[in-house]
Amino acid sequence: MGDRWTKITNFARMKQILYGLALAFAVTGAWAQESVLRDIERNNTELQMAKRQGIRAVLAVKAQNGLDDLEVEYSPFFTRGVSGMTSSELVVKQSFELPWAYSSRNRMARMQTTENEAAYNALRQEVLLRARNLIIEVGGLQTTLDIMAVRGAIADSLKTAYARMSQRGDATILEYNLCLIESMTVAKEQARTQAAMDKAMAELTALNGGNQLEKSAVVSESNRLEKSLEASGFAAHDARIGAAESRVESARQMERVATSESMPRLTVGYRRNTDGDISYNGVLVGASIPLFSNKKRRTIAREERETAELQRQQTVLEVERERTALQIELGQAEEILRTSDTKILRETLTLLERSLALGETSLTEYMRSCAPIYAQLEEVTAIRTLYLQTKSAQRRGEL
Repeated sequence: MGDRWTKITNFARMKQILYGLALAFAVTGAWAQESVLRDIERNNTELQMAKRQGIRAVLAVKAQNGLDDLEVEYSPFFTRGVSGMTSSELVVKQSFELPWAYSSRNRMARMQTTENEAAYNALRQEVLLRARNLIIEVGGLQTTLDIMAVRGAIADSLKTAYARMSQRGDATILEYNLCLIESMTVAKEQARTQAAMDKAMAELTALNGGNQLEKSAVVSESNRLEKSLEASGFAAHDARIGAAESRVESARQMERVATSESMPRLTVGYRRNTDGDISYNGVLVGASIPLFSNKKRRTIAREERETAELQRQQTVLEVERERTALQIELGQAEEILRTSDTKILRETLTLLERSLALGETSLTEYMRSCAPIYAQLEEVTAIRTLYLQTKSAQRRGEL
């Protein structure tokens, strides 16, 4: 029996591996995502582009709020039969709007700045939430790979032991084939999980502007998330609502700008006419009434303002719906985790190992009993990941 024990597995080693697995489920620590999230915020091309587009939009408003260019016109006149210029006309004029039109556009520029900042904050919050959830996903996938590593180590140990026992006639070909099938199953699941891990890391790299992140650093930070996310409550601030409200204010100010632009434009200038040796000087005064050019601007501005108000209402409804859905998902995940005792699962694996080593359980029974236990451990890990991501979404306001 002692030889069978030695050939099948080193129980003390398996106990250490399973103990390490227990620690993987119990890791807690301080909130420490800042470094990765700070890198992503600095390197993310979508955020960089949004910031520059905001600057461009404000400059465009300011560029429209200056005086028109000074106009200078000079017209020489010639008469048949007379050599040279007989008379001329010089006109210098400047057009401008009434003062409240400029002040209205100045306020529009300030509103545009506020709107751009709110839109940037909403986008930033969305990008960082995606990054945080990907970090959590990477941590969950690493835990799953750790579970598979334990299972794979045991399968390889059994395969080696039963290959030798089969050669001596102490084990059947069926038992050896079961060990091979177990190794192939584990290898297939490991490859599938590793592919999911590589995909998540690739998405994080894309969010980081194409700059590679160290997987060990991401896993380490994911393992330190649990304590902070376990805190009760959620951050009520949602940047999406703030962006929608700023958009409404900007649309209202744009409507005021359209109204101010319906007022006449004034023109003043200087005019000089010459006729031979005689010259005439005068002041030029005029006005331009926008009867046609501004006909639809106020209507368009009013429609944009009403659209922005409807968008704000829709955003509030979507945020409330999302919060309700997240609370339902969180309750379901908490219930499953509450009824899932991973300690019993790990103890059962240890007892099955011992029973197999002592010859109290056949290999077939051992395989049949272990497979659903490992499946449950992996399922609990997946639900734990979903639980943390749900808590993360609830607390997006702290980003």
